[in-house]
Amino acid sequence: ITQNYWSDVLGWVVELAVKATWKGEPKTVYFMYCHLDKQSPLKVKTKVASGDSLGGAGTSGSASSGIHLHFTLSTTTKGGAIGKVNDPVAYIKRRIKDQEEASNA
Repeated sequence: ITQNYWSDVLGWVVELAVKATWKGEPKTVYFMYCHLDKQSPLKVKTKVASGDSLGGAGTSGSASSGIHLHFTLSTTTKGGAIGKVNDPVAYIKRRIKDQEEASNA
């Protein structure tokens, strides 16, 4: 966990740093989860594993009009709030495809 804070616009935010491959190069990418129902109980520097809960979907922050999870991907910390964002779903699908191809090789 690299960030865990309140934003007037995004509400309760938690950010997770993941070592990954980005455009063929090793890099850290940042997944940001926004509009949580309450502050994540996880402290900054907490290590998490697949399946761990980061928080619950909510409607916190002024940019929320209903319960949902705002999920972003960036190559910079806090990039999901103040920088360039990328499509996290496309990234995840691409990584799954890459892993499947590697296991079939």
